[in-house]
Amino acid sequence: MSNSLLLKWFKDINKESVGEAGGKGASLGEMLNAGIPVPNGYVILSSSFEKFLESTDLSNKIDSILDKVNHQEMSSIENASKEIKSLILNAQMPKDIEEEVVKSFKKLNSPFVAVRSSATSEDSSSAAWAGQLDSFLNTKSNTLLENVKRCWASLFTPRAIFYRFEKGLHNTKISVAVVVQKMVNSEISGIAFSVHPVTQDRNQLIIEAGLGLGESIVSGQITPDSYVVEKKPMKIIEKSVSEQKRGLFKVETGGSEWRENLPKGSEQKLTDKQIMELSEIILRIEKHYGFPCDIEWAFEKGKFFIVQSRPITTLTDKANDKEMPSVVKAKKSSAKVKEKVFKKYSIEWVKNYLESTDFDVKEARFVIPVGEIMFSVYSEPNCFGDEYGPIFVPYENQKGKQIISEENYKNLERGTWTLALSNKKKFLSALKTASRIQKKINSISVPQNKLSKLTQKQLSSYYKSLVNLIIEWWRFGSIGEDKGLVVEEKLVPLIMKNHAVSGTIAFEYVSDITMPLELSIFSKERMAFLALCMKAKKNPKLIEKKDKKFFKELNDYSKKYFYARTSFYEAITLNEENLVKLIKENIESNSFESLKSEFDKLASGIKHLKVKQKQLKKLFTPTKEEKDYLWYFTIMHTWQDERKVSMMTHFNYLVELLREVSNRTRVDYNIVALMTLKEVEDLILGKKIDIKEISSRKNGLFFVYTKEKILRFYKKEAKELFKSIPSQVGSSGLIKGTVACKGSGNRITGKVRIVHNPAKDTFNNGEILVTTMTRPEFVPIMQKAKAIVTDEGGLTSHAAIVSRELDTPCIIGTKVATQILKDGDLVEVDANKGVVKIIQKAKK
Repeated sequence: MSNSLLLKWFKDINKESVGEAGGKGASLGEMLNAGIPVPNGYVILSSSFEKFLESTDLSNKIDSILDKVNHQEMSSIENASKEIKSLILNAQMPKDIEEEVVKSFKKLNSPFVAVRSSATSEDSSSAAWAGQLDSFLNTKSNTLLENVKRCWASLFTPRAIFYRFEKGLHNTKISVAVVVQKMVNSEISGIAFSVHPVTQDRNQLIIEAGLGLGESIVSGQITPDSYVVEKKPMKIIEKSVSEQKRGLFKVETGGSEWRENLPKGSEQKLTDKQIMELSEIILRIEKHYGFPCDIEWAFEKGKFFIVQSRPITTLTDKANDKEMPSVVKAKKSSAKVKEKVFKKYSIEWVKNYLESTDFDVKEARFVIPVGEIMFSVYSEPNCFGDEYGPIFVPYENQKGKQIISEENYKNLERGTWTLALSNKKKFLSALKTASRIQKKINSISVPQNKLSKLTQKQLSSYYKSLVNLIIEWWRFGSIGEDKGLVVEEKLVPLIMKNHAVSGTIAFEYVSDITMPLELSIFSKERMAFLALCMKAKKNPKLIEKKDKKFFKELNDYSKKYFYARTSFYEAITLNEENLVKLIKENIESNSFESLKSEFDKLASGIKHLKVKQKQLKKLFTPTKEEKDYLWYFTIMHTWQDERKVSMMTHFNYLVELLREVSNRTRVDYNIVALMTLKEVEDLILGKKIDIKEISSRKNGLFFVYTKEKILRFYKKEAKELFKSIPSQVGSSGLIKGTVACKGSGNRITGKVRIVHNPAKDTFNNGEILVTTMTRPEFVPIMQKAKAIVTDEGGLTSHAAIVSRELDTPCIIGTKVATQILKDGDLVEVDANKGVVKIIQKAKK
């Protein structure tokens, strides 16, 4: 095999070289040849990897190992990964490849290089593969060959193997090239977008900059400076300077290290002149490719270098963009494929799919713009390339159903824990990125009392920015969906097998041992509210005379917990006026003693948990595998609080904005709530929309979200599809779910009270609370409940967390409780077995 078939320099590669150099290698060669300042380097072609497999006789061995994998079993995937990686890392690289790699390294004349995987695939998975393989920065000559093999081996990490099977790619040819590039010792580095990814304004670009190596920004571990530049006329229109307390820097012996207390951490990272210089380079790249680009850059010794460029995939308006450099994209855009997609996604296809597939059906009440954000994000791959497949959202009488294939939903859960355990750093980085995006959302939010002061143009711009940022958050935040399946499929069976304990004990161990020994944010909020109520109950003049100290406490509470009465449909911003009203209602209907009793119960909420955890730790010592799963589930418990708060702030901001749109346009809020995201935007801009048609949607609307498009069915067609929804209501008198909290462990008997809106629905002490899912505003009635039963939720859901804090028996995820049970039904709740039994139906 000639050397040119083993390795090529960037100068000999262009955008058509994806098949041999991978996406990353092809992009770097294309830019270098276009005169973009790219650090020089070469690509060890995919043919070298294939020759390595052939000469070491590993191809058949790897295929044989993969053939035996049970991709539903984590241990099977991990064992296969370990075995394949060991084969690759311990095999001898062919002499000609080794010599060519070392010779080219010397010719590159750089003591440090970046060694990066560059995936190549014959199908549409190449973009997703790219984010799953490994890279090694600051590589020296003594570790070069080893790191090349580690890049090859990264094609077989547990996560990558799971992805093969999940996407049906285990019989597809997938290979990998390796980029070896001169390492820039970045003084400053960052990311740039040639089109503003949030506002999608084509006349704006955005640059993010931080001190040190770019990895710290890409992974979301620091908050960078942000500079917005207008293209025509070229000028800086916005600068946000962040204080950087630490940074990642190269170590002379190889590798990198974090350094604290950076001398220039609080200063603007790039000068205005440097911002303009980098902007010129960014525009050259965009002009060359003909589409918006996401660019990684570095700055060393007065010069800018581009280390990566790829298309921005999150923009909605791509009408004027050239085709991206991918054979797959070109195939997808063909007229025949479009025609096929159109024929496939007809009402007949939707109806047949619904009638023939097992679904997870969840009921919820949400405004359509909120639903569009959630479900359009679900229909796209998240930050790990996971997909739900088709999602069906029927909407009737202002009530929605989320319908997702149960197996797809479970595969997503399995995919997340597979990734988390095989790459903890990447998993935690995704959660940090979601947190970073949330900070941006909070920073651009406009308070409720200032929305009316925005001009029409400002309101439209704010709406677009808010929606796009929330959608971006969901790409990362959605991985925090409840992950109870890992307990059911992995942890409980493992613990039963390894420690000879019953399923009940194993389940209780996992549920309680992973609970944080700190009150949830929702209990803290309720305690803060009760503290205000008790003060006002004791001294009513605090409100009557607007006591300064008391009202400062009110405002402090409001700033911290303004979102606490928000749902997917309603938003009551806890400003001073609303807060005073709520406090008055509470002190009028409760004695001081009852308020204090509720406060004390919450304050002591984790005392029993501490005792339980102490007892459970004496049962056995978990194995290493069990510890890994427990780590993951503990992270999910902690993340659930942050995720829930993020969601509630999103929908508070959005629903308040919709109310402002309603006030300005004099279109009833309940009609605005039935509009799509695009229709709301048109309404803000004063464009003509069919109000009568939109109003009729409350009687029936059916959304179908697929990867290709969003389908909407109205009126007669919607009604036909409603009939196809699989019923989950059985004739049995037993309702089964998951035990979230056993409480006393005794069977509880009581009368059912179904609650959808705690602010309007009545609830009496000692009743059984039955609802679709609980939210923070449910906490007061959860305190009064004898037991709690929900349709939805898992072991890290709001109901599960709060019930364990209260030590109240709770069964979650029944799917059908609110459909089968009626107010006044006498039931028995067995929180040991997760069963609700109807003893006597209420009289009509």
